[in-house]
Amino acid sequence: MKPRSLGSVLIGVCIGALAYWAVSTHTDWLRVLQKRTEYRVVNTNEMDWVEGGKGGPAKYWMKFLYHDVNSHQVAMLVRYPAGQMMPPHVHTHGHGMYVLQGKLVTHRGTYGPGTFVWFPANEVVSHGASPDEDVVVLFLRDADMEINYVHAASH
Repeated sequence: MKPRSLGSVLIGVCIGALAYWAVSTHTDWLRVLQKRTEYRVVNTNEMDWVEGGKGGPAKYWMKFLYHDVNSHQVAMLVRYPAGQMMPPHVHTHGHGMYVLQGKLVTHRGTYGPGTFVWFPANEVVSHGASPDEDVVVLFLRDADMEINYVHAASH
């Protein structure tokens, strides 16, 4: 390869790396190009509960309220029947639960109506309903959130 060609390639690589850095670290201005989300109203009393956790370790029911395809934000109601608990697991994104009725039992305590609980990404968590009543929460999460169950090590 000629020195002049090698220099051109090196300059191209440097410019590409600089452009990648600039876009990946300074893209707040790109929000103006994103499609705006639309105003939305749903009457949850007219929505059916959809079964979740099919084949999983706990049963729960959901009502999907909102999904923003640009930001990947999801809002939904989740109802765990009395005594249903999600075993220890880890999520790739943080998620929040606002208790509307019943008691939310977590790995860190039990919380009643009006309490907001935030679970950070990659923390081992468990949550569900107390044994005496169903719990209904407003569940806020990222659409791309994955769940990975943590199994106790066998001796």
